[in-house]
Amino acid sequence: MPKKEAVSDCLNCPIRSVSIFSGFSQQDMQNLDIPVFTMRFEAGEVFYQENDSTFAAYTIKSGVVKLVKELKNGKSQIVRLLTTGDIFGFEGLMDTHYHHTAVALNEAHVCRLKLPDLISVCRASPHVHEAILHRWAQALKQTEDLLIELGTKKAHERLATFVINWCQHSGINGWAQLPLTRQELAELLGLTVETVSRIMAEWKRNGFMEEKQGAIRLSDETDLTRLLDKMT
Repeated sequence: MPKKEAVSDCLNCPIRSVSIFSGFSQQDMQNLDIPVFTMRFEAGEVFYQENDSTFAAYTIKSGVVKLVKELKNGKSQIVRLLTTGDIFGFEGLMDTHYHHTAVALNEAHVCRLKLPDLISVCRASPHVHEAILHRWAQALKQTEDLLIELGTKKAHERLATFVINWCQHSGINGWAQLPLTRQELAELLGLTVETVSRIMAEWKRNGFMEEKQGAIRLSDETDLTRLLDKMT
C-alpha cells in the first residue's frame, strides 16, 4: 500500500520549477490553501486504473512511472514514461475518469493533490487554473512530439532517440536508472523484444553503451549518432 509521508512544503519544494506549480508566483503559493501530501509508492504499485473515477493528481519528486492504455485486443500499450517533475492524473480537471493506468516502475515519491481541492482553487483564481493548464499542455506536447519523431524513424533510430533523451533527462554522473524490461521498452517504442535486445547487445559489444543493475550509460553519444547516420 502507498504510504503517506508528510504534508508537502510546496513553497520551498526543490522541484517546484518543473512541477505543476512552476508558473505560480510566491503570492500564489502562499495563497494555495489546500493539503498537498508527499507519498511513497513501491515498484509495481498502481496509482489508479484506466476508467477509474478521477480523485487525485500527482507530481513526481523521484522515481519512474509508466502510463498504460488497454487496447481492444486485450493487450496493453505504454503511452508515456514519466520521471522527476512530470505530472499525471490532471485529466480530472476536464473529465470524470482516468484515461490510462498509472504504475510505479520503481520506488516513487510523489506529491498528491486531491482534485476537488484543486478545482476549488482554480475556480477562485482563474490565473492559477491557466497556469496549471499551461503546464499540462506542455507535458502533452512533449509526448506528442516524441511520438511523431519515433513514428517516422527506423528501429535503431527509435531506440537511440529514446535512450539518448532518457540519459540526458534522468542521468546522474553519466548513469541513468532504466527500470524497464526489454518487453516494456519494445512496447513503448513499437518494436519487438527481439529487435530491442539485439540492438542493445550490439551497442554494448561496440562500446557505445554500458548496463548494470538496472542502469545504463552511454559511453559516447557522438559515436552512437555517427553510427546511426551511417545506417540511414
